[in-house]
Amino acid sequence: MHRSKARFLLFCSLAILLPACSSDDLAVTTFGGEGEGCYPNGTCDPGLWCLSNLCVSPPDGPFPPRDLPPWPPVDQGADAPLDAAVADLSIDIATDATDATGDPDQGPGCVNCVITLVGNGEPGFADGPALAAQLNSPSGLALKDGVLYIADRENHRIRKLEGGELTTIAGTGNPGFFDGAALNEARFFAPSGVTIDSKGTVYIADTGNHRIRRLRSGTVTTFAGSGSAGGTNDWGVKATFNSPRDITVDGFGVLYVADTFNNRVRKITANSQVTNLSADGYYNFVGTTGVAVDAAGQVFVAESQNHRILRASGNSIASIAGISGKPGFLDGYYNVALFRVPSSVAVDGAGRVYIVDSANHRLRRREDNHVTTIAGSGIPGYKDGDAKTAQFFAPFSAVVNEAGTRLYVSDVNNHVIRLVVLAP
Repeated sequence: MHRSKARFLLFCSLAILLPACSSDDLAVTTFGGEGEGCYPNGTCDPGLWCLSNLCVSPPDGPFPPRDLPPWPPVDQGADAPLDAAVADLSIDIATDATDATGDPDQGPGCVNCVITLVGNGEPGFADGPALAAQLNSPSGLALKDGVLYIADRENHRIRKLEGGELTTIAGTGNPGFFDGAALNEARFFAPSGVTIDSKGTVYIADTGNHRIRRLRSGTVTTFAGSGSAGGTNDWGVKATFNSPRDITVDGFGVLYVADTFNNRVRKITANSQVTNLSADGYYNFVGTTGVAVDAAGQVFVAESQNHRILRASGNSIASIAGISGKPGFLDGYYNVALFRVPSSVAVDGAGRVYIVDSANHRLRRREDNHVTTIAGSGIPGYKDGDAKTAQFFAPFSAVVNEAGTRLYVSDVNNHVIRLVVLAP
Protein backbone atom coordinates (compact mmCIF):
# COMPACT_ATOMS: atom_id res chain seq x y z
CA MET A 1 0.00 0.00 0.00
CA HIS A 2 1.38 3.37 -1.00
CA ARG A 3 2.45 5.37 2.01
CA SER A 4 1.11 8.88 2.33
CA LYS A 5 3.87 11.44 2.09
CA ALA A 6 5.02 13.41 5.08
CA ARG A 7 5.18 17.03 4.07
CA PHE A 8 6.69 19.79 6.11
CA LEU A 9 5.78 23.23 4.83
CA LEU A 10 7.55 26.21 6.25
CA PHE A 11 5.97 29.47 5.22
CA CYS A 12 8.95 31.34 6.66
CA SER A 13 10.70 30.62 3.35
CA LEU A 14 8.51 33.40 1.96
CA ALA A 15 10.47 35.90 4.00
CA ILE A 16 9.28 38.87 1.97
CA LEU A 17 5.69 38.11 3.04
CA LEU A 18 6.51 37.03 6.57
CA PRO A 19 9.37 39.26 7.70
CA ALA A 20 8.98 38.13 11.31
CA CYS A 21 10.35 34.70 10.41
CA SER A 22 13.94 34.01 11.36
CA SER A 23 16.70 32.52 9.24
CA ASP A 24 17.12 29.94 12.00
CA ASP A 25 13.85 28.28 10.95
CA LEU A 26 13.90 25.15 8.81
CA ALA A 27 13.74 25.04 5.04
CA VAL A 28 10.79 23.70 3.05
CA THR A 29 11.25 19.96 2.69
CA THR A 30 9.15 17.15 1.21
CA PHE A 31 9.82 13.48 1.71
CA GLY A 32 9.35 10.10 0.11
CA GLY A 33 8.69 10.79 -3.57
CA GLU A 34 11.09 10.74 -6.51
CA GLY A 35 13.47 13.69 -6.31
CA GLU A 36 12.43 14.42 -2.72
CA GLY A 37 14.31 13.79 0.52
CA CYS A 38 14.29 10.39 2.21
CA TYR A 39 12.06 9.88 5.21
CA PRO A 40 13.91 10.43 8.52
CA ASN A 41 14.26 6.63 8.93
CA GLY A 42 16.20 6.42 5.66
CA THR A 43 13.42 5.03 3.43
CA CYS A 44 11.39 6.23 0.45
CA ASP A 45 8.02 5.45 -1.09
CA PRO A 46 7.74 1.92 -2.58
CA GLY A 47 9.91 1.32 -5.64
CA LEU A 48 12.40 4.10 -4.87
CA TRP A 49 15.91 3.99 -3.44
CA CYS A 50 17.19 6.30 -0.72
CA LEU A 51 20.58 7.43 -1.96
CA SER A 52 22.37 10.05 0.15
CA ASN A 53 19.09 11.51 1.42
CA LEU A 54 17.48 11.67 -2.04
CA CYS A 55 14.73 9.34 -3.32
CA VAL A 56 15.57 8.10 -6.82
CA SER A 57 14.33 5.43 -9.21
CA PRO A 58 16.59 2.37 -9.54
CA PRO A 59 18.38 2.44 -12.91
CA ASP A 60 17.66 -1.17 -13.86
CA GLY A 61 14.84 -2.52 -11.76
CA PRO A 62 15.18 -3.92 -8.23
CA PHE A 63 18.27 -4.11 -6.04
CA PRO A 64 20.98 -6.51 -7.23
CA PRO A 65 20.67 -9.95 -5.61
CA ARG A 66 22.50 -10.45 -2.32
CA ASP A 67 22.75 -14.26 -2.49
CA LEU A 68 26.24 -14.35 -4.01
CA PRO A 69 29.10 -15.46 -1.75
CA PRO A 70 30.37 -12.30 -0.07
CA TRP A 71 34.04 -13.25 -0.46
CA PRO A 72 35.69 -13.37 -2.86
CA PRO A 73 33.14 -10.95 -4.32
CA VAL A 74 33.74 -11.81 -8.00
CA ASP A 75 36.48 -13.19 -10.22
CA GLN A 76 39.31 -10.72 -9.74
CA GLY A 77 40.90 -11.32 -13.12
CA ALA A 78 44.47 -11.98 -14.17
CA ASP A 79 45.36 -8.30 -14.25
CA ALA A 80 44.53 -7.67 -10.61
CA PRO A 81 47.04 -9.45 -8.32
CA LEU A 82 45.17 -8.81 -5.10
CA ASP A 83 46.07 -11.87 -3.04
CA ALA A 84 48.99 -10.19 -1.29
CA ALA A 85 46.87 -7.22 -0.33
CA VAL A 86 44.12 -9.42 1.06
CA ALA A 87 46.58 -11.55 3.04
CA ASP A 88 48.55 -8.66 4.54
CA LEU A 89 46.38 -5.98 6.07
CA SER A 90 49.04 -5.06 8.61
CA ILE A 91 50.47 -2.39 6.33
CA ASP A 92 50.34 1.27 7.17
CA ILE A 93 47.28 2.05 5.10
CA ALA A 94 47.78 5.81 5.10
CA THR A 95 51.44 6.28 4.25
CA ASP A 96 52.55 2.87 2.95
CA ALA A 97 55.77 3.40 4.88
CA THR A 98 56.64 0.06 6.47
CA ASP A 99 54.82 -3.09 7.43
CA ALA A 100 54.81 -4.74 10.84
CA THR A 101 58.25 -6.28 10.23
CA GLY A 102 59.85 -2.96 9.37
CA ASP A 103 60.37 -3.83 5.70
CA PRO A 104 59.32 -1.27 3.08
CA ASP A 105 55.73 -1.85 2.11
CA GLN A 106 55.21 -2.41 -1.59
CA GLY A 107 51.50 -1.64 -1.45
CA PRO A 108 48.62 -3.85 -2.59
CA GLY A 109 50.42 -5.11 -5.70
CA CYS A 110 48.15 -3.37 -8.20
CA VAL A 111 47.49 0.14 -9.49
CA ASN A 112 44.14 1.55 -10.57
CA CYS A 113 42.38 -1.34 -8.90
CA VAL A 114 39.74 -1.86 -6.21
CA ILE A 115 39.97 -4.27 -3.28
CA THR A 116 37.72 -4.98 -0.33
CA LEU A 117 39.47 -3.78 2.81
CA VAL A 118 36.95 -4.36 5.62
CA GLY A 119 33.82 -6.51 5.94
CA ASN A 120 32.60 -9.89 4.72
CA GLY A 121 29.72 -8.37 2.74
CA GLU A 122 26.94 -9.45 5.07
CA PRO A 123 25.23 -6.89 7.33
CA GLY A 124 25.90 -7.54 10.97
CA PHE A 125 28.27 -6.81 13.82
CA ALA A 126 31.57 -8.53 14.49
CA ASP A 127 35.00 -7.22 15.44
CA GLY A 128 38.14 -9.10 14.44
CA PRO A 129 40.28 -9.65 11.34
CA ALA A 130 39.26 -7.10 8.73
CA LEU A 131 37.79 -9.41 6.11
CA ALA A 132 35.95 -11.57 8.64
CA ALA A 133 34.48 -8.57 10.49
CA GLN A 134 30.96 -7.32 9.87
CA LEU A 135 29.57 -3.84 9.30
CA ASN A 136 26.01 -2.64 8.86
CA SER A 137 25.62 0.27 6.43
CA PRO A 138 29.03 1.87 7.07
CA SER A 139 28.90 5.58 6.32
CA GLY A 140 31.40 8.31 7.24
CA LEU A 141 35.17 7.72 7.22
CA ALA A 142 38.22 9.45 8.69
CA LEU A 143 41.92 8.69 8.33
CA LYS A 144 44.79 9.61 10.64
CA ASP A 145 48.26 8.12 11.15
CA GLY A 146 47.42 4.87 9.39
CA VAL A 147 44.18 4.31 11.29
CA LEU A 148 40.82 4.28 9.51
CA TYR A 149 37.76 5.38 11.53
CA ILE A 150 34.27 4.27 10.48
CA ALA A 151 30.82 5.54 11.43
CA ASP A 152 28.96 2.21 11.40
CA ARG A 153 25.51 3.68 11.00
CA GLU A 154 23.08 0.80 11.51
CA ASN A 155 25.23 -0.72 14.24
CA HIS A 156 25.12 2.64 16.07
CA ARG A 157 28.83 2.38 16.74
CA ILE A 158 32.17 3.95 15.84
CA ARG A 159 34.77 1.45 14.64
CA LYS A 160 38.44 1.64 13.69
CA LEU A 161 40.75 -0.39 11.46
CA GLU A 162 44.31 -0.67 12.69
CA GLY A 163 46.88 -3.33 11.92
CA GLY A 164 44.38 -5.44 10.00
CA GLU A 165 41.95 -5.65 12.95
CA LEU A 166 38.55 -3.98 13.20
CA THR A 167 37.56 -2.90 16.72
CA THR A 168 34.78 -0.87 18.28
CA ILE A 169 35.84 2.34 20.01
CA ALA A 170 32.44 3.81 20.98
CA GLY A 171 28.81 2.80 21.23
CA THR A 172 26.97 -0.05 22.91
CA GLY A 173 25.09 -0.91 19.74
CA ASN A 174 21.74 0.00 21.26
CA PRO A 175 20.24 2.99 19.42
CA GLY A 176 19.52 5.96 21.59
CA PHE A 177 21.27 8.82 23.33
CA PHE A 178 23.56 8.62 26.32
CA ASP A 179 26.85 10.31 27.20
CA GLY A 180 29.37 8.36 29.22
CA ALA A 181 31.99 5.64 28.97
CA ALA A 182 32.65 5.04 25.28
CA LEU A 183 32.12 1.28 25.14
CA ASN A 184 29.87 0.51 28.09
CA GLU A 185 27.48 3.46 28.27
CA ALA A 186 27.54 5.76 25.24
CA ARG A 187 24.68 5.46 22.77
CA PHE A 188 24.31 6.85 19.27
CA PHE A 189 21.43 6.85 16.81
CA ALA A 190 22.52 6.18 13.22
CA PRO A 191 25.85 8.07 13.30
CA SER A 192 26.79 8.95 9.72
CA GLY A 193 29.93 11.08 9.93
CA VAL A 194 33.24 10.96 11.79
CA THR A 195 36.43 13.02 11.88
CA ILE A 196 39.54 13.27 14.07
CA ASP A 197 41.59 16.35 14.92
CA SER A 198 45.34 16.80 15.32
CA LYS A 199 45.14 15.94 19.03
CA GLY A 200 43.39 12.63 18.43
CA THR A 201 39.92 13.76 19.52
CA VAL A 202 37.16 12.06 17.53
CA TYR A 203 33.99 13.96 16.56
CA ILE A 204 30.83 12.21 15.38
CA ALA A 205 27.85 13.47 13.42
CA ASP A 206 25.15 11.68 15.43
CA THR A 207 22.51 11.97 12.73
CA GLY A 208 19.43 10.57 14.44
CA ASN A 209 20.13 12.49 17.64
CA HIS A 210 20.70 15.82 15.83
CA ARG A 211 23.91 16.26 17.78
CA ILE A 212 27.67 16.48 17.39
CA ARG A 213 29.38 14.13 19.85
CA ARG A 214 32.99 14.06 21.04
CA LEU A 215 35.10 11.04 21.98
CA ARG A 216 38.09 11.85 24.13
CA SER A 217 39.98 9.84 26.76
CA GLY A 218 37.50 6.98 26.56
CA THR A 219 34.44 9.13 27.22
CA VAL A 220 31.70 10.36 24.87
CA THR A 221 30.16 13.78 25.49
CA THR A 222 27.88 16.08 23.53
CA PHE A 223 29.88 18.88 21.94
CA ALA A 224 27.03 20.70 20.18
CA GLY A 225 23.31 20.29 19.63
CA SER A 226 20.36 20.14 22.00
CA GLY A 227 18.90 16.99 20.47
CA SER A 228 15.90 18.82 19.02
CA ALA A 229 15.74 19.17 15.23
CA GLY A 230 16.25 22.80 14.25
CA GLY A 231 18.62 25.35 12.79
CA THR A 232 19.45 27.69 15.66
CA ASN A 233 22.96 29.10 15.96
CA ASP A 234 24.26 29.33 19.52
CA TRP A 235 26.90 27.89 21.82
CA GLY A 236 27.34 24.15 22.33
CA VAL A 237 24.21 22.31 23.41
CA LYS A 238 22.05 25.40 22.94
CA ALA A 239 22.45 25.16 19.15
CA THR A 240 20.25 22.87 17.06
CA PHE A 241 20.90 20.69 14.00
CA ASN A 242 18.67 18.65 11.71
CA SER A 243 20.07 15.23 10.75
CA PRO A 244 23.76 16.14 10.28
CA ARG A 245 25.30 13.60 7.89
CA ASP A 246 28.99 14.51 7.63
CA ILE A 247 31.70 16.29 9.59
CA THR A 248 35.32 17.37 9.02
CA VAL A 249 37.92 19.40 10.89
CA ASP A 250 40.59 21.88 9.79
CA GLY A 251 44.09 22.38 11.15
CA PHE A 252 42.86 24.88 13.74
CA GLY A 253 40.30 22.53 15.28
CA VAL A 254 37.31 24.18 13.58
CA LEU A 255 34.57 21.70 12.65
CA TYR A 256 32.41 21.86 9.53
CA VAL A 257 29.14 19.96 9.51
CA ALA A 258 26.89 18.97 6.60
CA ASP A 259 23.57 19.80 8.27
CA THR A 260 21.51 17.89 5.76
CA PHE A 261 17.86 18.65 6.46
CA ASN A 262 18.69 22.31 7.11
CA ASN A 263 20.39 22.55 3.69
CA ARG A 264 23.34 24.27 5.34
CA VAL A 265 26.95 23.83 6.31
CA ARG A 266 27.54 24.70 9.95
CA LYS A 267 30.82 25.84 11.46
CA ILE A 268 31.76 25.00 15.07
CA THR A 269 34.74 26.68 16.69
CA ALA A 270 37.00 24.97 19.23
CA ASN A 271 35.02 26.62 22.04
CA SER A 272 31.76 25.24 20.56
CA GLN A 273 30.25 28.35 18.94
CA VAL A 274 27.94 27.27 16.11
CA THR A 275 27.41 29.51 13.05
CA ASN A 276 26.50 29.10 9.38
CA LEU A 277 29.14 28.87 6.67
CA SER A 278 28.71 31.66 4.11
CA ALA A 279 29.66 35.25 3.50
CA ASP A 280 26.34 36.63 4.76
CA GLY A 281 25.84 34.02 7.49
CA TYR A 282 23.08 32.20 5.61
CA TYR A 283 23.42 30.23 2.39
CA ASN A 284 20.87 27.63 1.34
CA PHE A 285 22.46 24.60 -0.22
CA VAL A 286 20.27 21.86 -1.70
CA GLY A 287 20.94 18.60 0.09
CA THR A 288 24.25 18.94 1.95
CA THR A 289 25.49 15.41 2.59
CA GLY A 290 29.28 15.74 2.34
CA VAL A 291 31.90 18.26 3.45
CA ALA A 292 35.71 18.45 3.31
CA VAL A 293 38.36 21.09 3.99
CA ASP A 294 41.85 21.51 2.53
CA ALA A 295 45.05 22.82 4.09
CA ALA A 296 44.27 26.36 2.91
CA GLY A 297 40.93 26.37 4.70
CA GLN A 298 38.79 26.04 1.58
CA VAL A 299 35.60 24.11 2.27
CA PHE A 300 34.17 21.68 -0.29
CA VAL A 301 30.50 20.70 -0.21
CA ALA A 302 28.67 17.82 -1.88
CA GLU A 303 25.32 19.33 -2.80
CA SER A 304 23.65 15.99 -3.47
CA GLN A 305 20.17 17.12 -4.49
CA ASN A 306 21.60 19.76 -6.82
CA HIS A 307 24.04 17.24 -8.33
CA ARG A 308 27.14 19.40 -7.99
CA ILE A 309 30.18 20.21 -5.84
CA LEU A 310 30.72 23.66 -4.35
CA ARG A 311 33.79 25.36 -2.90
CA ALA A 312 33.66 28.04 -0.21
CA SER A 313 36.75 30.22 -0.11
CA GLY A 314 36.88 33.45 1.84
CA ASN A 315 33.66 35.31 1.13
CA SER A 316 32.72 33.39 -2.02
CA ILE A 317 30.90 30.14 -2.76
CA ALA A 318 31.33 28.75 -6.27
CA SER A 319 30.41 25.61 -8.21
CA ILE A 320 33.51 23.61 -9.14
CA ALA A 321 31.94 20.48 -10.67
CA GLY A 322 28.56 19.63 -12.13
CA ILE A 323 25.59 21.61 -13.43
CA SER A 324 23.06 22.85 -10.91
CA GLY A 325 19.89 20.77 -10.91
CA LYS A 326 20.96 18.58 -13.84
CA PRO A 327 21.57 14.91 -12.94
CA GLY A 328 23.39 12.59 -15.32
CA PHE A 329 26.78 11.14 -16.08
CA LEU A 330 29.46 12.86 -18.13
CA ASP A 331 33.20 13.29 -17.71
CA GLY A 332 34.89 16.40 -19.06
CA TYR A 333 35.51 20.02 -18.20
CA TYR A 334 34.24 20.83 -14.71
CA ASN A 335 31.34 23.01 -15.83
CA VAL A 336 29.92 20.43 -18.27
CA ALA A 337 30.52 17.28 -16.18
CA LEU A 338 27.39 15.64 -14.81
CA PHE A 339 26.76 13.79 -11.53
CA ARG A 340 23.82 11.99 -10.01
CA VAL A 341 23.44 12.46 -6.26
CA PRO A 342 27.08 13.15 -5.30
CA SER A 343 27.09 12.26 -1.62
CA SER A 344 30.62 12.93 -0.42
CA VAL A 345 33.77 14.86 -1.24
CA ALA A 346 37.44 14.54 -0.24
CA VAL A 347 40.60 16.46 -1.11
CA ASP A 348 44.25 15.36 -1.15
CA GLY A 349 47.44 17.28 -0.47
CA ALA A 350 47.77 18.40 -4.08
CA GLY A 351 44.27 19.90 -4.12
CA ARG A 352 42.69 17.18 -6.23
CA VAL A 353 39.02 16.72 -5.35
CA TYR A 354 37.44 13.25 -5.08
CA ILE A 355 33.69 12.83 -5.44
CA VAL A 356 31.49 9.90 -4.46
CA ASP A 357 28.95 9.87 -7.30
CA SER A 358 26.48 7.75 -5.39
CA ALA A 359 23.60 7.15 -7.80
CA ASN A 360 26.05 6.63 -10.68
CA HIS A 361 27.88 4.02 -8.56
CA ARG A 362 31.21 5.63 -9.43
CA LEU A 363 34.15 7.49 -7.91
CA ARG A 364 35.16 10.66 -9.75
CA ARG A 365 38.06 13.10 -9.50
CA ARG A 366 38.43 16.79 -10.38
CA GLU A 367 41.97 17.71 -11.39
CA ASP A 368 43.18 20.64 -13.50
CA ASN A 369 39.56 21.72 -14.07
CA HIS A 370 38.62 18.35 -15.57
CA VAL A 371 36.45 15.58 -14.11
CA THR A 372 37.30 11.93 -14.76
CA THR A 373 36.01 8.60 -13.49
CA ILE A 374 38.64 6.79 -11.43
CA ALA A 375 36.65 3.72 -10.36
CA GLY A 376 33.32 2.06 -11.02
CA SER A 377 31.66 0.77 -14.16
CA GLY A 378 28.35 2.43 -13.30
CA ILE A 379 26.66 -0.96 -12.89
CA PRO A 380 25.38 -1.38 -9.32
CA GLY A 381 26.84 -4.48 -7.72
CA TYR A 382 29.91 -5.82 -5.95
CA LYS A 383 33.07 -6.55 -7.89
CA ASP A 384 36.73 -6.02 -7.07
CA GLY A 385 39.59 -5.85 -9.57
CA ASP A 386 40.35 -3.39 -12.33
CA ALA A 387 39.03 0.06 -11.41
CA LYS A 388 37.22 0.48 -14.73
CA THR A 389 35.15 -2.68 -14.33
CA ALA A 390 34.78 -2.65 -10.53
CA GLN A 391 31.25 -2.39 -9.18
CA PHE A 392 29.92 -0.40 -6.23
CA PHE A 393 26.39 -0.17 -4.91
CA ALA A 394 25.51 3.43 -4.08
CA PRO A 395 28.73 4.26 -2.21
CA PHE A 396 28.26 6.92 0.45
CA SER A 397 31.51 8.42 1.70
CA ALA A 398 35.24 8.55 0.99
CA VAL A 399 38.51 9.73 2.45
CA VAL A 400 41.86 10.01 0.66
CA ASN A 401 45.46 9.93 1.84
CA GLU A 402 47.70 12.97 1.45
CA ALA A 403 49.44 11.63 -1.65
CA GLY A 404 46.20 10.79 -3.45
CA THR A 405 47.21 7.14 -3.94
CA ARG A 406 44.69 5.52 -1.59
CA LEU A 407 40.97 6.30 -1.66
CA TYR A 408 38.88 4.59 1.03
CA VAL A 409 35.20 4.21 0.21
CA SER A 410 32.21 3.19 2.33
CA ASP A 411 30.22 0.93 0.03
CA VAL A 412 27.17 1.27 2.24
CA ASN A 413 24.76 -1.15 0.59
CA ASN A 414 27.43 -3.84 0.24
CA HIS A 415 28.32 -3.35 3.93
CA VAL A 416 32.05 -3.15 3.22
CA ILE A 417 34.89 -0.63 3.01
CA ARG A 418 36.66 -0.64 -0.35
CA LEU A 419 40.13 0.62 -1.22
CA VAL A 420 40.84 2.25 -4.58
CA VAL A 421 44.57 2.09 -5.34
CA LEU A 422 45.63 4.97 -7.60
CA ALA A 423 48.83 5.83 -9.44
CA PRO A 424 50.99 8.52 -7.78
